[in-house]
Amino acid sequence: MLIVTNYGERSLSLVNPDTLEETDHVPMSARAIALSFDHARGIAFVLQDDDRVGLFDTQTRRFEAYIRTQREPDVSKVI
Repeated sequence: MLIVTNYGERSLSLVNPDTLEETDHVPMSARAIALSFDHARGIAFVLQDDDRVGLFDTQTRRFEAYIRTQREPDVSKVI
């Protein structure tokens, strides 16, 4: 699965990497600035322009939690 951030329309697109077809569309309340992925947990950390990081579960295809941050987080790394 590919996860595409759609900054302008405040959403995520889940895309099949073989066909490049959008398989799911996830509306968001804020714009996605950046994304980091933890393959071991199946969680995408979506940095948002509302001063939060959303934890997006790729199995349930929904945001499971949010972490408050300083102003507009724009860099992340999963270690």
